[in-house]
Amino acid sequence: MYDEYCLEVLSRQKIAIPEPDNEGKRDLTKLHPYMLSNGQFKYHYENLLPLIEKLTIRYGVIATARDHTDRQGHAADGALGANHIVEIDSTELSVHVRDTRFGEKRLSAGRLFLCIAICVRTRYILGYSLSFKKPTWENVAECLYNALEDKQAYCKRYGISLRPYEWVCHHAFEIIRIDNGNEFPESMLDGQLRHSSGFFRVETVQKGRGDFKAVVERQFGTVDRYAASLPGGIEADRDKTEQDASQRALLSINDIHRAVIRAIIHQNTRKNCAKLRDKDMAEARIGITPYSLWTYSIEKQMGGGRPIPSSQLPSYRYSLLPKCEVTIKENGVHFCGLVFNAKYASDNDWYLKAKYGVADVTKQMAYIPSICNALFYEDDQRNIHTFELVEQCDQYRDFSWEQLSEYRTYLNELQYENRNQQLADRLAIKVGNRKDQELAEHDTKGVPRNDQTSYQTGTTDRRNELAAVESRERDQRAHEELSNVNQTKYQDEETVL
Repeated sequence: MYDEYCLEVLSRQKIAIPEPDNEGKRDLTKLHPYMLSNGQFKYHYENLLPLIEKLTIRYGVIATARDHTDRQGHAADGALGANHIVEIDSTELSVHVRDTRFGEKRLSAGRLFLCIAICVRTRYILGYSLSFKKPTWENVAECLYNALEDKQAYCKRYGISLRPYEWVCHHAFEIIRIDNGNEFPESMLDGQLRHSSGFFRVETVQKGRGDFKAVVERQFGTVDRYAASLPGGIEADRDKTEQDASQRALLSINDIHRAVIRAIIHQNTRKNCAKLRDKDMAEARIGITPYSLWTYSIEKQMGGGRPIPSSQLPSYRYSLLPKCEVTIKENGVHFCGLVFNAKYASDNDWYLKAKYGVADVTKQMAYIPSICNALFYEDDQRNIHTFELVEQCDQYRDFSWEQLSEYRTYLNELQYENRNQQLADRLAIKVGNRKDQELAEHDTKGVPRNDQTSYQTGTTDRRNELAAVESRERDQRAHEELSNVNQTKYQDEETVL
């Protein structure tokens, strides 16, 4: 800091630093009248500048606001009850996962990304997702869907049987708080708010400001320490000379799913949240765990909330998928060069109206990022209709949209090369035709010029004569071929005998 001050003073006074003499020393007496000593600078710095300004100079504006300013209140302030405000975020777990494609070999598949949705008011974990993909909208959508689906059926996929009290939430939210980053792009946010099954409001916070969603950030610390203790975990205090965690990968992704589910159950049923109880909860003498707070709040303070029945889950799944604008033409639904079709479109005269221009030619549909086999459309009655890829586009079946783009690039390169070859072939054909024309003109060089414009006399008779000659020559070749076959057959039999 003092160095920066001295440099600024010299720059403003336009004073150059003296050159060193033969002994390597500089004459600094000329500089002293313009600068404070180090002690004087420290005295004025400590006594004149406000503390907040000194913190800002040292750490920067964002880091000071996030980590070094005073705070009053509580993270749950403003939350009316359970599921009123839900924070969502993603982190990379400190554990290497074994790649099960190689049998018994312990090959690392890298680290997983965990996305968590947690109720701010009660600290109840509502849902999660695990993925090898870096934080994307797909991970967030899967986490949101998991928060809404039945946990009993979900946990059975991984061989875990839940007791009735262990993980009971399947209710919609009022407010979602999430990073303003790749996890929740603006296009997805707009679609979510427009959808009839959507959430009430989405709050995006500045990326890198963990203090704006401190509840889920603090929960990640707990979960990551637990993950680091598993086989293949990356322990922070482990000696760097020890075997790397990637060499100790043991658990599969399904094993990590089970470990995360057990950690969530433990958090929901055992975490001490006594300080989060309000007066109503204290008078009702409920427990101090997130489960106790959540069940009381959702029933008493939120009027039972908005439980999502299984019949409505497809509509929520649809709302969480990425959307696209498709073009309706008379032969089908067009998107990214592919054609899709469904009986619903024919029954509602989409194609007929598109042919005669009496209706909008575009509609919004949902797609699955990793498979281009179908598009999905939700009608006004919230029924989902599947538009399947038509047979003439079968070469693209089972492609992801990314693979489709790469394959299209490859096809364009083939088509470009083929167009060049076509041009070269056409030129070669014209060269050959021109040579034949020149030879024909040479053969008829002595023929008098013909200036007649009418149909030439005798043309039909000459064509009939040539046709008879051509027919006789063709028959003669057929006779010779068949005779040669019989003669060869008898010669082969005599050779055998």
